[in-house]
Amino acid sequence: MEAPLSVDNALALIESELGLACMKFDKEGTPTCSRTREDLLKYPSATELVRVQWNDTDDGEYEVTIIGVRHSEINRDDVLKFVARFGFSEEDFDAVTVNGQRLTRGEYTMTAMGREEFLVFPAL
Repeated sequence: MEAPLSVDNALALIESELGLACMKFDKEGTPTCSRTREDLLKYPSATELVRVQWNDTDDGEYEVTIIGVRHSEINRDDVLKFVARFGFSEEDFDAVTVNGQRLTRGEYTMTAMGREEFLVFPAL
């Protein structure tokens, strides 16, 4: 997957690879994803499994700066398919989420946020 990644493409990837429902990106706020759209509407912060931070560019595009994934509540096989799209292997995923390593593969970096969440973002 090449960086930069558009917000719309990121949300489509999250829905297809992780099987989650995402809020429609309205160019305001932080898009989030959960198991169902109803969960997002009724209990947005309690059911949030993925959040997408973004930045607008000089040419009017909206690109992803960080994708945060609460992997502990998502099927591991789905998570592994998702991280593979960014160039990370199962061993990389375990190195980050179990051992706390920060890894860069190609155009993306992955790091842990505690034991339940990881972040993927464009490498600097």
